[in-house]
Amino acid sequence: MNKCSLPQFSVKDTDARVWEWLSKELVNINLSTLNNRPNEDLGTQIEVLNRAMDASKDRESRALNLYLENHIDKIIYINIKNNCQQEQLELQKRIETIKHDMEKDELGEKIHLLGDIVARIRSDDFITIEEKVAIVEMLKVSVILYIENGNKMAIVKSKTLIKEDCISIYPEQLILL
Repeated sequence: MNKCSLPQFSVKDTDARVWEWLSKELVNINLSTLNNRPNEDLGTQIEVLNRAMDASKDRESRALNLYLENHIDKIIYINIKNNCQQEQLELQKRIETIKHDMEKDELGEKIHLLGDIVARIRSDDFITIEEKVAIVEMLKVSVILYIENGNKMAIVKSKTLIKEDCISIYPEQLILL
C-alpha cells in the first residue's frame, strides 16, 4: 500500500470509507465464484508445456541446421520453421492461461480467511488493521483520490472482485455515486 500524498484527505476518514465500501461488497459476495476451478496440479501442466516448447525450439533449430547443411530444401525448412513458431505461440498462450489460473488458485487458498472475515463483518465483530490490510491486498483494492466541486472523492477498485465504484469521502456517511 502506498501512502496518500494529498494532505486534504484524512487517512482515517479515507480508510474508514474504503473499508465501509469493501465491507458492503464482501457481505454480498459469493465466495465460491472467486475460485470455481477444480484442483489440478497446474505446476505440472506448465512443466509439460515448457518441455513441449523446448522440443519445438529444438525441432526448429535442427531444421535450420539441416537446411544450412543442404540436407533439406528451403521450402521444407520454412514450413517446419513456421509450424514450430505457430506451435510455440500456442504453447506460450496456454502457459500464460495456466499462470493466470495459478493466481486464482493462490486466491483460493486464502478464501477461508476471506470467509472468516465476511462472517465477522456480518456479525459486526472487530476486524484488526492487519486483517483489513491483508484483505485489501488479497482483493487487489486500489484507490484514486481527487477533489471535484469541492467534494473529496475516491474511485475504489478491486481487480479480484472486478468491481469499481466512485465514493465520496465524508466522515458522516458513505455515498456511492
